[in-house]
Amino acid sequence: MSLFKKKDYRSVYNYYVTESKRIIEKYDKPMVLKMDCYNEAEIHPLNKSLIKNVKGFKKLVMIEYDEEFIKQAHENLKGYDNYEIIKGDIRVKQEDLKDFDVILDLSTIDHVEQESLETVFDNYASYMKSDGLLLIVAWVKMKPDDKKINDWRSTNQYYHDYYFFKEKLLKNFLNIEEEELIIYERDNNKRLYKFLCKKC
Repeated sequence: MSLFKKKDYRSVYNYYVTESKRIIEKYDKPMVLKMDCYNEAEIHPLNKSLIKNVKGFKKLVMIEYDEEFIKQAHENLKGYDNYEIIKGDIRVKQEDLKDFDVILDLSTIDHVEQESLETVFDNYASYMKSDGLLLIVAWVKMKPDDKKINDWRSTNQYYHDYYFFKEKLLKNFLNIEEEELIIYERDNNKRLYKFLCKKC
């Protein structure tokens, strides 16, 4: 049974915040790396910024591809000094990033083609401390289909094969400590899952 009803996105965005808060509070003033600044840009009326709603971290660093999101996030976060936004692509390793206690991917991975999953997970593992945690939320499909997206764009929505996704995740993260079904869409084979992982 799923945690929320189909397409209850208000609850999903709240879940992003409450789960991030729960993981961050496992550490004393952790360094946190988040993929994208979509929530901080508050593009969608349901978006909830982690910086405004979660306390206790030393610094939040975000990697964002979209320049407009970066600009809007800076506007929304005036008065906050405990964050940094790096213009980048999660498929490309940021050589200067390391020693993060917590990494958050709150459905950013859904905008990366399946062929790049292993590279992205390699990057995530390289950014983390040995006792770090990865919180990842992702749309997956339980059965393969023939749908293809030929040209990559950051706005593309991908549904990764569930079993392939977990295989690549476990290559870098020895333990999946928690797995939770958030939304189950029975009619179209798509599920939103949470995975909480420890580094190998």
